Amino acid sequence: MNVKLVRLFGWFGIAGPVIGIPGTLFSIVGAPWFSWTANSIVDLLDDSPSSLLFRTTWLMWAGCVMAFSAGIYEVVRDNRVGKAGFGLNLMGAALLFVSTLPGFELEAQRALVNGFYITTALSMFPLAYHLRRKDLMRLSYVTVLAGGVALIAWSLGMGAPAVPEFVSSLAFGVWSVTLGAWMVKRQELPGMQ
Repeated sequence: MNVKLVRLFGWFGIAGPVIGIPGTLFSIVGAPWFSWTANSIVDLLDDSPSSLLFRTTWLMWAGCVMAFSAGIYEVVRDNRVGKAGFGLNLMGAALLFVSTLPGFELEAQRALVNGFYITTALSMFPLAYHLRRKDLMRLSYVTVLAGGVALIAWSLGMGAPAVPEFVSSLAFGVWSVTLGAWMVKRQELPGMQ
């Protein structure tokens, strides 16, 4: 276990949503045609000027999630269930990254973004199990809550894809900042040498 890596990668957990959520909102403001009830957030990957901001924001966010996932691996590497959560989280980050690359049809980009949201939400449950096993109850509760909120948002649909996408982004953001802050403060990890 490399606590220095955990602390370093924790910063990426904090930075990801700090970059991703405001950047997404600024992109929406810059796209007057965007409608919360008719569009998906990925529709911002059109040819408008706000597309460059959106694409750049999500590329940075995906990079932060990938780096944060490396820190998660350091935390869970002694547990198979935790590793499954890490794998799903990393897969979600890869789907987010690939969705922003040019050359995909809009429907393919939507499918990739939906895959990001669903796999990231599903990753929360094995990660919460691992955190619970390490007696990190508050982190476990935040993790289950974030995953649950995201899955409920998707199951209800809430009108258009933009709404569950944004609700999921907020839930993941709260979780990422909370776990990232915990990682940054580590001197040693519970139950690990």
